[in-house]
Parts: sequence; structure tokens; C-alpha cells
Amino acid sequence: MNKMNAEAKQTMRTRIITAVVIFVLAVPAVIVGGWFFAALIFVGAIFAIHEIINAVKHNSYPLALHIFVYVMTLSLIFWIFMRHNIEYIQSLNETLGPEDTPIFIFDLTKWSFSSGFEDVQISTMGVTATLFTLFVFGIFSKNFKMTDVTYLFTMMIFLGVSLQSLLFLRYYPQYNFFVTGGEYQPNVIQSGLLIVYVLLGVTTTDVGAYFIGVLFGKHKMNSRISPKKTWEGFFGGIIASFIISFTFGYLIAFFKMPMLTFLTVDKWYWILLLSILIPIIATLGDFVFSAIKRHFEIKDFGTLFPGHGGVLDRIDSLLCTSLAVTVIIVLMANGWKLV
Repeated sequence: MNKMNAEAKQTMRTRIITAVVIFVLAVPAVIVGGWFFAALIFVGAIFAIHEIINAVKHNSYPLALHIFVYVMTLSLIFWIFMRHNIEYIQSLNETLGPEDTPIFIFDLTKWSFSSGFEDVQISTMGVTATLFTLFVFGIFSKNFKMTDVTYLFTMMIFLGVSLQSLLFLRYYPQYNFFVTGGEYQPNVIQSGLLIVYVLLGVTTTDVGAYFIGVLFGKHKMNSRISPKKTWEGFFGGIIASFIISFTFGYLIAFFKMPMLTFLTVDKWYWILLLSILIPIIATLGDFVFSAIKRHFEIKDFGTLFPGHGGVLDRIDSLLCTSLAVTVIIVLMANGWKLV
């Protein structure tokens, strides 16, 4: 067993305190859902976009480009939600009689969080506008090179679909139970179990890998990208995550509170599959963002969370995992047919 020095102990203490604060602030929004969770994603997206832009050392992009990146990334995240609800309000207005008062299209009290989250979608027009606008900046702005075009385009699309995937994981259960179970809608707690399951898997991967790596780690995985990660920590994280997430998923199904209509006790093998894949994808996500930081020669994307870095440092694994789990769930829901 490795001995922890004073610096490692202090770092661990700081990480634990910060994690507890994040937990206290974020969990109520995750459980309650609705506009609270949407607001959490919106605020997190603002910080994440800021960190993406400022990862580049020269950071001398024109103000117009900053505004464009914020607006387009947020539109990619919330586009499907807004489009489906606008169409929903329009359909309601079409059923009104001449004596009825039309519903204002942005009357948020009429918006549904189970509308539009059958899968993750991205606007083709939005992607095209993003790419061509970035090309224009690359041509006419001397401080914005083609490498910046590819970096920002990739990160904007990735952040857009991955944060939309988090919205999917929170709101899809309401759609799933309603469509397949008639008029039945899960209560607030049950509709939040899917995202809690994913959060448990990702968090225990990180915690297990960190503690096992610190205490027993000797064999480096990839020193070029992440010098502190070890194979011992990797397998420790996978085992810890699998035990916790599979146990959670199976038990709630056993007690008649399944995360989705097709993640029941008799379909335990789908829970098993997800519980194995989550820690693997989470580790991959960690490496992806570590590679980006090495490329830009920065230690962290930000300093918002002491001991954890910025928002992207905290949710890098979650972003990749939520996107992968969303794709798998959509495939499961459609009988493993490509949609």
C-alpha cells in the first residue's frame, strides 16, 4: 500500500469538501427536475462554454465570436426542447374554438418536459450555420486560425449533444412511461432514477479510481496524457462503479420502481450491460479531456471548484457517459434498430 504524504491528504480533504458542496447544490435540482434541472444545465453550460473558449492560450477572439459561441452552443442544447414545445402549443391552438383565447407560444406554464425527449436530436441548419460562421471568422479574423475553427466546432457540437443527453436522461422516463404505459406517469422520484443511476456510476468510477490509485497504484496507464492514472485505479473504479450502479438499478427494479419500462427485473441483463459500460466510457471521457488540456498546456479548465478545477474538469466523464448511455437507451427502446 502506498503512503499518503501531507499534500495528498490535503488534496483529498479539499476534493471531498468540494464534492459534498456540489452534491448539496445539484441533487435537489436533479431530483425535482422540471425548470430547476433545466436551469442547472443552463448555468453549467455557461461556465463550460467560458472554459472552452479560455482554454486557448492567446484567447484574443473578437467579442462577436464569443457571443456567437455562447448563443449557438446553448441553442444546440435546448433546440429539440424548444422546437417540440412550440409545435405542441401550436397544435393546442389549432384545437381552440373561435371564442377561446389563443395560448401564447412562450407561455412556459404550458410547456411539457416530456415533449421532444424521445431521443437526442441536433439541428442540421444550426450545425451548418455554426460551421460556416466559424469559417468566416477564420478567414477574416487574424487571431482566429483554422485550428481554432476545428477546435471550437468540435467542442460546441460535443457540448451541445452531451448536455442535451443529460436533459434526455432526466426527462425521457416521463415520455417512456407515458407512451408505453398508457396514462401512467412516474412520480418525481422515479422519473429521476435514471439520471441518478448514471451519476452514481460515473461518481463511483472517479472515487474508486482515485482512492485505489492513491493507495495501491503502481502501473501507469498513459503517462503522456494523464500521468497520475494507474491500471490499479482503473480497475478499482470499474469494480466500484459496477457494484454500486448494478445493485442500485436492480434493487429499484425489484421493488417495482424501474428506471424505464424496459429496465425491469426480467430484463436485468440490460442493467448489467449499462453498469459495465458506464465506468469504461467515464474513464475514456476523462482521458479525452486530459488530452485536450495537455494539448493546450493547462492543468485545469477552470478554478470554480477547489480541488476539482472547473466545470469541465468535474463533468468531463459525465458528458461522454451521458451521451453514450443515451444512444444505448434509444437503441434499446427501438429494438436495437438504428433510428
